[in-house]
Amino acid sequence: MLSPMFKLKYLTLISTEKINISNEIFDGNHWQLFLSCKLIYLKKFNFQFPLDFNSNSGIEIRNRLQTFQTVWWLNEKEWFIEYSYEQRAILTIPTFSSKIFRNKYLQVIQWISNQRIYYLNISQLELDSRQLNLNLFCTDENQCYFPNVNTISLTGDLTDENFKILITNIDTYKIRHIKIISEEDNLENFARLINQATNLSSLDLQCKYIDNLFSLIEHPSHTIRHLVLFSYKINSIKKFFSDLYNLFPYLNYLTTEYFSKEYLYYLLNTFLYLQEMNLRLQKGEDTPSIQLIQKHTRMKYHSFQIKTTQINKKSEQSMFSIWISN
Repeated sequence: MLSPMFKLKYLTLISTEKINISNEIFDGNHWQLFLSCKLIYLKKFNFQFPLDFNSNSGIEIRNRLQTFQTVWWLNEKEWFIEYSYEQRAILTIPTFSSKIFRNKYLQVIQWISNQRIYYLNISQLELDSRQLNLNLFCTDENQCYFPNVNTISLTGDLTDENFKILITNIDTYKIRHIKIISEEDNLENFARLINQATNLSSLDLQCKYIDNLFSLIEHPSHTIRHLVLFSYKINSIKKFFSDLYNLFPYLNYLTTEYFSKEYLYYLLNTFLYLQEMNLRLQKGEDTPSIQLIQKHTRMKYHSFQIKTTQINKKSEQSMFSIWISN
């Protein structure tokens, strides 16, 4: 099919079907012979071929990748081929590089020949302490695996060792979004990460001991505009809301649990920059009408809309939302 197109300069191939690893489409030597003879003017070659993956494919994948690691591919053409666990595909980088890296696939670092190119394209890290530790990350303080990451999602705990390795491998100033899911009571290293990420714009905190985390955040954030809080237990509702405002006074977006009409009024009157608020309702909880909100809050001076939406039929949970035009 391609032979009559010998003057072709740019070629991109994408398969929507999974292909068995034994197919010669994964043979770099075969491609080298074909392209050298049939497409001699080709400057750019990109492809993305999903694999029909099974538990015995690991060795075969590595063997196939080696056929793309020759002088012709790497030096003469500078076309870089890797296997993406995220996409379950053999592909060219950086064109089809994954944007997300999950540490449960940490062992594939050993497979990647062009690590610098591959990791320069990662913008999101998802790290779960219940999977693997971070020992395979770079521990050289002068080398950063993930210099362009802007989003981090952390599940479980964060040990001193893993915190040090994580900080070594990212540029904290570039971190804009952090998500933490944890039932641990020791949240010191999570707080250290938040404190060092001085350019944060959003936080998603699903921490059982949220009070502990709030107490470890060193100073109010003037950059965080988006905050999601769920799955927590608190000792004092009053202190919780006081800490919330003291730490995040410039919020535009807030999603959390609904406590009462009075605390809804407090949020609306205190957070002057709010544009959207979502409060999760449990079965039987009642919310105020537009008239009551206007009567008890600054909303009498603003245009706003409210809506209650069912989010879980089984538990009968709903979400009360309010949109504000400041």
